[in-house]
Amino acid sequence: MIQNKEVGPLSRTTLIAAALGVSLVTAALSSSIGMELLRGWLTFAVRVIPKVKVRWDGLVIFTLGFLLACALTHCFLQWLVRESQLKRSAAIVPWRLSSSVSLVAIVLLIFAIGISMAGIVHQVGWIMNSPKSLYVGEIQSEEDAQRSPYRPELVATTTHASWIFESLPFIHYMWPEIDRSQPWNSELNKSKVKGLVIEALCPSQGYPYKSPDGLGLTHVVGNLEVTECGRKLRLSDIEDTSQTILAGEIQVGFSPWAMPDNGRPLKYGIRHDWSHVANDSLGFGSSHTSGANFVLLDGSVSFLSTATDPKVLEQLGKLKVKEK
Repeated sequence: MIQNKEVGPLSRTTLIAAALGVSLVTAALSSSIGMELLRGWLTFAVRVIPKVKVRWDGLVIFTLGFLLACALTHCFLQWLVRESQLKRSAAIVPWRLSSSVSLVAIVLLIFAIGISMAGIVHQVGWIMNSPKSLYVGEIQSEEDAQRSPYRPELVATTTHASWIFESLPFIHYMWPEIDRSQPWNSELNKSKVKGLVIEALCPSQGYPYKSPDGLGLTHVVGNLEVTECGRKLRLSDIEDTSQTILAGEIQVGFSPWAMPDNGRPLKYGIRHDWSHVANDSLGFGSSHTSGANFVLLDGSVSFLSTATDPKVLEQLGKLKVKEK
């Protein structure tokens, strides 16, 4: 005979929790952000673990410390349990070593969870107060593309390429085999400039590094007075190359590295918040909250603060040619 058993309160709670969990996972899988959160840890581990270098001295110190903690804990608890049993006139049951090891491991795990929770709370607080979006992808967002001077649907009217393109042989790159008689983003040439120039990407910025139409972006743009001066000059023709800015980092309005006129006026200064800045007056900046890196004509790099007066920055961008 089969008896019907009524589902108890605990069983109902378990079923509701399971259904809710399945619903949340299904909803998460339906969005790109959810997929990134669910599998992001796995891709991160696959990318990072091969690069991890084990410090054997640290591993030895941790092992010795763990063994010492287990030994001291075992000696103390063995004495404590024995004394407690003697006072209660109970049978002597020795404290096991495995219990001491498990206890120390649990304490270490709780300590690690505490550190992780502190990190999570810190990151959540930072994300909630950050003007940036939580999700940053490899492809340039539509919002940032609108702030960029590059328009994929418009073919350039000139045949020259950017200062970065012309600098490729000096940073150990081969020139892409483009047709110099056609615009850099013509149908024939566009596929040749989809690669990335690593030197033009800031590691702190990371993403994005591809435009919506698949071209490689740059996180560094030129000082227009130098890169678009309209004449050919040697370094020996320029006064004080160590005090003249060639290019600097940007954080919004990215454009392809091969695009000509790829620069900004220094008079707009170094910014960190562009939320109320017009697209035609974007300045320089980076993921560093206090400033940005600038390349000088002598090849050196200087970090300039956001507090730098734009007038001073503009003077550093003046191209001073020696009189002959």
